[in-house]
Order: sequence, then structure tokens, then C-alpha cells
Amino acid sequence: MAKKGRNIYKRKDGRWEGRILCSDTKKYKYIYGKSYGEVREKMVAFEADDKLQPGEGTFLFNALLIDWIRGRKAVLKPGSYYCYVSKLNKHILPFFDGIKYNAVNEAKIAEFISIKAQEG
Repeated sequence: MAKKGRNIYKRKDGRWEGRILCSDTKKYKYIYGKSYGEVREKMVAFEADDKLQPGEGTFLFNALLIDWIRGRKAVLKPGSYYCYVSKLNKHILPFFDGIKYNAVNEAKIAEFISIKAQEG
């Protein structure tokens, strides 16, 4: 059963095939699996890796921080997770708002630390 919005099809040999357009080469990458769900998971993982090519500079640092903290939710205690999220929302995300991930360097982090130290 094919779902709308994804290039995932069942082949005649019983396997499932997914097709993704690579951002760097502009060619299609084919992913195979035994089930629809397996191919979809592989495609989502590939798309995430494909979007995070170093040097592109198209991703915002805040978006990466949010993705990182969401990925850590499963391994953190609920209290720790919500504490980290509140600290991110109150201190880190406002400072780095609109900054691309490749623009964050030691100088920018040192600036953030000095501003927070002055605030107390």
C-alpha cells in the first residue's frame, strides 16, 4: 500500500523501494527494505544526514539545538529534560536567534558567556 507524499513503492519482487533526491549531487538515491516502515525510517534518517552537510550554512544554530534536546528526551529524566529546555528557552535561544550554525565559533560563545556573567 503506497502512501501519498513519499516516493515509496512495492516492487514486483516483494521488496519496498524509496527514492530521494540528494541535495549535493542532484541525483536520486534509492533505498530498499523489507517493509514500507523500514524504508521510510531509512529515508528520514538519510534526509536528516543529507540536510546537515558541513559548510552550507543554511541551518540556524537554534534549530540544531532544539533538534538535539528533543533527541536527548528519551535518555534524560523528565525533570532534567524540562530544566534543560527552560534554560535553553530563557538564555541560549534568544542570544543565538537568527545565527547560522557555521557562524557559531569560540568568539561567539565567549561573548555569550561574558554577557551572562555580567548579568549575574
